[in-house]
Amino acid sequence: MNEEEPAQRIARTTELLWGTGQPGKRGPKPRLSLDKIARAAIAIADADGLAAVSMQRVAADLGYTPMSLYTYVPNKELLLEAMLDVVAGSRLPEPREFDDWRTEMHAYVADMWKMFERHPWVLHVQVVGPPTGPGQLRWFERLLSILDKTGLSLPEYPSVGLFLLAAVRGMAKLTLDMRDLHGSAADARAADAASDSMIAKYVDPVNFPLLTSVYSQPPPETEPGWYRPGVVPEDLRYGTDRLLDGIEAQVARSRDTG
Repeated sequence: MNEEEPAQRIARTTELLWGTGQPGKRGPKPRLSLDKIARAAIAIADADGLAAVSMQRVAADLGYTPMSLYTYVPNKELLLEAMLDVVAGSRLPEPREFDDWRTEMHAYVADMWKMFERHPWVLHVQVVGPPTGPGQLRWFERLLSILDKTGLSLPEYPSVGLFLLAAVRGMAKLTLDMRDLHGSAADARAADAASDSMIAKYVDPVNFPLLTSVYSQPPPETEPGWYRPGVVPEDLRYGTDRLLDGIEAQVARSRDTG
């Protein structure tokens, strides 16, 4: 791979997603479009998983030959990029008013969670670079608009924003993978109990002092949390709160030393 290839790939993807790399508009209106192709692929992924998506399958569902699709999207890699951007653009929440930026950030995380929950295959698309399409960039713009209310300095926005996005994505993948693996709260509790039992059996206070302390604690009085449709997992809510605490602490330090 030469050094120009990543830049060329990013340029080609960006042009495709913004419509500047589409076929010319002279003559009759084309029967196909990138949006129509991407939405057909999304329907396949939602129903049968990402592995079921292929140029052949999408073409068949649309009633065209695979070669017809290549005029609009040159390969599957770019098709996946288009699918991600269409999902992001179609799941943008309506503007709302919030009492404070922390509440707004939790709402943003909840909206992201719902998008991943509705389209879990998104979490299995390899991230090969920063988002460049209009749908994903609108999500990032909204995140930056929340960070703009925190008191952070402008150069801090991207790092904090990317960390939050990665945390939500990672927790969503873990939670939804576990949901698909166990299927029910009873199965999840049984798996947790078996795991705890085996860890307690093999760890010792000399080599694993903290693990021993953690797993020697009595079980919680309340039933362990489990996946609930449309509800942000407690671990993600808690982690988001701690990140927001850190933002407030950083802003306070900056003011004290400024």
